Amino acid sequence: MSSREECGGFALQDNSTALTRHSEQELVNRTETSQLQVSCVRQSASSSSGKLQGCLSRLDKADSACSVSVCQMSSAQGEGQSTVEKAATCLEGSSGLGSFVHAVHLKYQPNDDLAGTSDDIVIIHTSGNIKATPSGTINLPKRVSMSGQEISVAGDAACIQKMCANVMELDLMENNITSWDEVFRIIACIPHLSFLNLASNRLTSDICSLNSVRQLYFPRLTHLVLNNTGITWNVLRRLLEIFPRLVELHLDLNQYHNFGLLASALISLPHHPARYCYVTLRRLFFAHNNVTDWGEICKVGRYFPNLEYLLLSETNISSLGDPEDIPQCFPHLKSLGLGRTQLRSWDEVEKLQHFPALTDVRLSGVPFLEALPKDRRFQHTVALLPKITTLNGSKVTETEREDAERAFLRKYMDADIKPARYYELEDKYGRLDPLAKIELKPQRTVKIKVRVEDAQQRVVKEEEMDIELDQTVRALRKLLSVMAGRPVAKLALFYMDNQIEQGLERLIYLDRKLHSYGMTDGDGIVVAFKD
Repeated sequence: MSSREECGGFALQDNSTALTRHSEQELVNRTETSQLQVSCVRQSASSSSGKLQGCLSRLDKADSACSVSVCQMSSAQGEGQSTVEKAATCLEGSSGLGSFVHAVHLKYQPNDDLAGTSDDIVIIHTSGNIKATPSGTINLPKRVSMSGQEISVAGDAACIQKMCANVMELDLMENNITSWDEVFRIIACIPHLSFLNLASNRLTSDICSLNSVRQLYFPRLTHLVLNNTGITWNVLRRLLEIFPRLVELHLDLNQYHNFGLLASALISLPHHPARYCYVTLRRLFFAHNNVTDWGEICKVGRYFPNLEYLLLSETNISSLGDPEDIPQCFPHLKSLGLGRTQLRSWDEVEKLQHFPALTDVRLSGVPFLEALPKDRRFQHTVALLPKITTLNGSKVTETEREDAERAFLRKYMDADIKPARYYELEDKYGRLDPLAKIELKPQRTVKIKVRVEDAQQRVVKEEEMDIELDQTVRALRKLLSVMAGRPVAKLALFYMDNQIEQGLERLIYLDRKLHSYGMTDGDGIVVAFKD
């Protein structure tokens, strides 16, 4: 029995073991294509730089392994494998258009010039955190982003293994991958992978049984992003068997109308102690889907019983259903996102009390709440939910909570029908006195003693008048000129504050409003004649 080596969960035969029928047929197909590629290499090399000529001459030598661009060719399947077949294998890995391997080379090889050659080695330019070994193999870092690179297939497995030996997080968002087989071919060669982002790849196909793979099982992967992939529930069931230890799963933007994992065709997950649930998942992102029935969301809680975080933003949920079901379905849920949902009333918000562990909730963008003043909706929400410590991303302070609860008590203290929460808060604070009504608006009129004096400061006329404070000094001059019987130009006005003994203040700023002087009842104004 030949030896085996594990690569990220796949059982791969070593080079001494014959390829499976699937691999052999695939190699024949690749060889036909690669013969054309090798021919093109030969033709272009005849007119290119001397360095490429050197590569071509080395290619012609081999009954042994050769290297083109950055990958050394894998050892031959048998001693009878031809030079063209060997070249086809390497070209599949390093030059296959649309392959993961080819995309890595394009992204991390900044130009097409070769840095140098030596015997069977081609050394490429590298930059940043990307390193090249003495053999020219690219060594990728722990976190790799290959989003938007038009990747559709995996490429040569040996090259992926060499490049991705240290990779733990891989972003393949917005590529052209449509086959799960290609996904598995890539991640099978990344033994330490724990995070995989496949968002915006149209992965609508089923998971086929790969002839070259005896087992699909990736226990290291803990974070999986499948937003906007169109993935079906049947495929997701299979993925949860293949990835048995996920703690975070993203399913946003998949146009789900229900939660199909608890449909009639229930399956058993062999790597979980509970038969019909997935116990490792802690965080589920389910935003921008078309679910309207809270009963479907309860299925989420039953299938993932240890959920601590659930995002349902921009779904069409309008009710939280029967509150008695909530503790059974979500016993451990700590954070719930309901922003921009269609919750219809405070009764639905109050049902959030029934989540046993809930401390963090998001309700921004809910239409009936947005119609209320910001302070009112904040205080009312805080008062209704005593266990919430974070609302819409902001911590709720003890002062804010007390103010909110006292405001809630005063709001309902004279109401005929009081909510249950009122009586809980009354037990906490007692019966509060109503707040005194304080008029904070400035007075509109004051009673002012007006005294008219001639040029020798003799009192000509004295009268108490109701003066409008919203008028300007200019308007007051016109009014008092009538009382004094003199033109405005012949008058000077002085203000006397009866509470502050600071003498007379001349009113010289004609466009200044009278209320800015702080006039009160009993103050005085002197109208003096000018010579």
